[in-house]
Amino acid sequence: MRPDRRVLDQAGNDDITSTHPFAANLVSALACLLVFFELLAPNEFSRLTPGAFVSVPLEALLGVAFLLVLPAKARPVVATLLGLALGLLALMKILDIGFFAILARPFDPVMDWTLFEDGMRFLAGAIGPFAAIGCLAAAVVFSTALLILTARAVRRLTRLFVRRNAAASRAVVVIAVPWLACAILGTQVVPGVRVAAASTAVYLQHRPAAARPQDRESFAANAAADSFANTPGKELLTGLRGKDVIVVFVESYGRSAIEDPGLAPPVTAVLDAGNRQLRAAGFGSRSAFLTSPTAGGGSWLAHGTLLSGLWIDNQQRYDDFAASQRLTLTSAFRRANWRTVGVMPGNDGPWPQSESLGYDRIYDAEDITAPGLAGQPCLTSTPCCGSSTPSTPDGTARRSWQRSPWSQATRRGSRCRDSSSGATWVMAPSSTGWRRQMTSQKPS
Repeated sequence: MRPDRRVLDQAGNDDITSTHPFAANLVSALACLLVFFELLAPNEFSRLTPGAFVSVPLEALLGVAFLLVLPAKARPVVATLLGLALGLLALMKILDIGFFAILARPFDPVMDWTLFEDGMRFLAGAIGPFAAIGCLAAAVVFSTALLILTARAVRRLTRLFVRRNAAASRAVVVIAVPWLACAILGTQVVPGVRVAAASTAVYLQHRPAAARPQDRESFAANAAADSFANTPGKELLTGLRGKDVIVVFVESYGRSAIEDPGLAPPVTAVLDAGNRQLRAAGFGSRSAFLTSPTAGGGSWLAHGTLLSGLWIDNQQRYDDFAASQRLTLTSAFRRANWRTVGVMPGNDGPWPQSESLGYDRIYDAEDITAPGLAGQPCLTSTPCCGSSTPSTPDGTARRSWQRSPWSQATRRGSRCRDSSSGATWVMAPSSTGWRRQMTSQKPS
């Protein structure tokens, strides 16, 4: 007697039978591959290799066993929820891949949402606003489709397991025994990849902890411990009295510029030539390395770390620091009666924290123009308060500062913070040609 199809369909609302068995089996196989891929896929692009999938995920065994013992009425709801959770896990890994590529760290699901606005502004400056909106729409459609497909895949596999309940139960037991043995022995077919994997549990265990309350409390306590907070201005920076002090952040080069064999020779030659010029002019130079709290993008975290003496490795810490009364290197100069000026071509919007951080004047993108661009403001890709492209060359930013009233009126006692563009021109100006230049000249 043929089983009642309605009994078999209690795992979900979709029909499990098909007039095309081959197509049905193919879809089931693809659903299985999708689930295993999302469970085992690493969250760094460099680790996304075939060897990363030579594992048996514990979560798959537990999920099958759990769904098989559930009551028939609860099974479709639970299968849908598990599918949505797995889809969210896949989206999180995709975001991690992007963040590792740009910031050398995983995505923080609590703190990093504000960075998407900067990303959209950068994208709009690079490819245009309409194309950026199109990319955003495509990302939303892709994310929604991934969630729906994953939920449907889990529901389809659940129906398949329920239809073959006895075989599925035996398979779980047969696979669980060697899985446990491999877990105890630490068996690896590919170096660094365990056959018995609990990849999702390990992945969730190592998520960023930046937004936890204890982190903010610890950071606030460290920020309050400031031995120079009440030091009178006349006792600060006494060795620099009467001198101009310039602090320049040159970004996107890093230690690799002088250690990488492919980059170091020409850079070293320039540095050596600069040292010789300094010695000939009676100056000396020193070099040292500092450990940065960030890599790739997010350079404002490194700026805040240097200026404050605090370890600022996430946006929440930076926001708390900017809102505090912590004595910074900038405010120390201002307290000691220096004029404090920041040259920041990467800022294309208001920066209300500049006053609390000790700046008297900020020269941002609107104050800096590049020669040959008809006086139009040039923006940079440095996301201090916002970002866009094309970027202003570093030399242009410094020349604009040197021509500014603040620099011309009084050179003594000024402090300049120059935030480098950190990027080359994204939209190179086109050449008009000599003939056009000559024909466009008006007679004098």
